[in-house]
Amino acid sequence: MIPDQPPPYGTIVFDCDSTLSSIEGIDELASAEPEAGNGFAEGEEPSDSPRLPRGTFVEYDLSADGSTAEHCAARAPGQNTAGVVFGVISTPTEKIPEGMARVLVLSDPTMGMGSLAGPECRRIGAALDLAEALGLPVEWVPVSSGAKIAMDSGTENLDATARVVRRIVTFTQ
Repeated sequence: MIPDQPPPYGTIVFDCDSTLSSIEGIDELASAEPEAGNGFAEGEEPSDSPRLPRGTFVEYDLSADGSTAEHCAARAPGQNTAGVVFGVISTPTEKIPEGMARVLVLSDPTMGMGSLAGPECRRIGAALDLAEALGLPVEWVPVSSGAKIAMDSGTENLDATARVVRRIVTFTQ
């Protein structure tokens, strides 16, 4: 059984569960209506695994000059301009009713099949910077076809992904 506590700072948890896409997760978190009845959709049966209580997600994006992460409450869901969305998520548990906070990084496979180019890599770097500033672990749901390689771009996307790998290493050291 996994202990009911957040992972230590400097930890990145990769969530590769393909049963729930990152888009569905954001839609569920953004839903203002509480679940009716027993918390299951019509015709859905409870399973042996417990459902998590409703948490919060505060979305961030790059500042206008692209140097830091800033809260982007005014942006409607699905209006992201890059294939990566990030923010702070908090999920309450019995042991931690105020919520277990972490920085959540979600890939958007509807944009370039989740490929990583400069805009996505800058957001991943900003998410790691945000986690470092807040002293929070990172949970990353990667859905990626790798570094974007296109006729209209050179090796700059490979350079950007290399910078992300380096930043992950320095974050987790």
